[in-house]
Amino acid sequence: MVSPVGKSGIWATVGVIIIVLTATLGWILYPNILNSQFVLKSGSALFTQWEDPPVAISMKFYLFNCTNANDVINKKDTIPVVEEVGPFTYRETRIKQDVVQENGTVTYREVQTYYYDPNENDPSLDVKITTLNPIYTVLAALIDDADISYLKKQSFSTVMHNTLKGLNEGPFMTHTANELLFEGWSLDPYLPIIQLVNSTILHGKVPTLPENLRFGFYFGRNESDIGVTNIDSGINGLEKLATINTWKGDKALNTWPSEYCNMINGTDGEIFPPTTAQTTVSEPEKKLYIFNGDLCRSIYATYEKDQTVSGISGKRFTVPEYVFGDYKSNPDNECFCRSFANNKDTSKCYEAGILDLRPCLHGLPILMSTPHFYQGSETYVNGVKGMDPNQTLHETFFVLEDTTSVTIGASKRIQINLDFQKYSVYALRKVKKTVFPILWADESVILDEDSADLIKLANSVEYGINIGRWSLLGVGIAITVGSAIAAAVLCKKRGFIV
Repeated sequence: MVSPVGKSGIWATVGVIIIVLTATLGWILYPNILNSQFVLKSGSALFTQWEDPPVAISMKFYLFNCTNANDVINKKDTIPVVEEVGPFTYRETRIKQDVVQENGTVTYREVQTYYYDPNENDPSLDVKITTLNPIYTVLAALIDDADISYLKKQSFSTVMHNTLKGLNEGPFMTHTANELLFEGWSLDPYLPIIQLVNSTILHGKVPTLPENLRFGFYFGRNESDIGVTNIDSGINGLEKLATINTWKGDKALNTWPSEYCNMINGTDGEIFPPTTAQTTVSEPEKKLYIFNGDLCRSIYATYEKDQTVSGISGKRFTVPEYVFGDYKSNPDNECFCRSFANNKDTSKCYEAGILDLRPCLHGLPILMSTPHFYQGSETYVNGVKGMDPNQTLHETFFVLEDTTSVTIGASKRIQINLDFQKYSVYALRKVKKTVFPILWADESVILDEDSADLIKLANSVEYGINIGRWSLLGVGIAITVGSAIAAAVLCKKRGFIV
């Protein structure tokens, strides 16, 4: 027969076993099992979702129709008037191809495909849009930027203008929304003047042009990728999960005149390390870094507030105004000004809100901004009538789930503009210098009901396990301590020294 003291010892042993098992299962095995699902490795839950995302991505385009094009050209310093036409809604898929896993990294190409998926109130893709002629503007800008005398610039500009005028082409043009976006229009008539400018002024800097040359602002983007990317799989540490190691084979860009602006920081914005949401809140100096190939630069977002999406608690991050500030308000952005590296020449620097992509796009005068120049300089907002910046409509944001940092809501919003000025073309002598908006795009992640339910289920399971492991640990401790106290009391009654 077991003595009372012996029984207390047995219960104490049981308590210790419960503590050890709970600690092993709850704080060692469970986290390891959980973490194994949050790495990019074949078979993991994250890898399956990352390779072929089930969450719908919506891409909405808004085009700007110029209603006073003739006055802009013929009446001195006339401010362009535009009206926003849209949205033109597409469904976007992003599928990873050529995936290679090795040495704790994943190399892949992400193929983006767009499917026209209009909403009931969307305008027709056949609607006519009058806007700046990008080919005319690009040729005028390239000639003006060429390292030749002013007289030669005027001469080539006149040849360019007369050649295009003979094709019934001028500074402005009218095309359907479909042509401006994905369908494009033939550039065969432009080839002679493009080749002349390329061979005589640009010395072959323009890339080799394909046969059946067409142009649309998103022509060629369907079923294409932005380059081979190598990221960290998270196997050697979840804090590095999805961090970009190389893009197009390089660890940094070779676009801007400084190491800082050429840095490739963070992830591509699709997934983040699981600790991101919490650490960026507990440590306010932390930033959510994202590399954007379309912008040829890295940007960052900061924590704004808590936000619930589809019943799921998350942290909302937004891109602060400082990121796209001018060189005066943000000295870090000096290197994004193409003339600043030349003895700190600020003559070609832009005010806040504009990113000059000439260094990234072979000198093409493409300027990126937020839609309607939101958070940008009033110079650009007032330089075109029809701009109406709005935080709700035009802000870029990410909402990350509290515990896993899975994206539960996001909108990436950018605007394509052309640099419009007199250049050396006589036909443009009356135009008012401005940043002319062409279109803006809203790329949004929409969390469907099934995905939301899956995240809620995962959170419920984790919550239940947390409650269970702490409860079992408490039971184990209570049994152990209670047995020890009971044994001590019995020993004292029997005269043993305690």
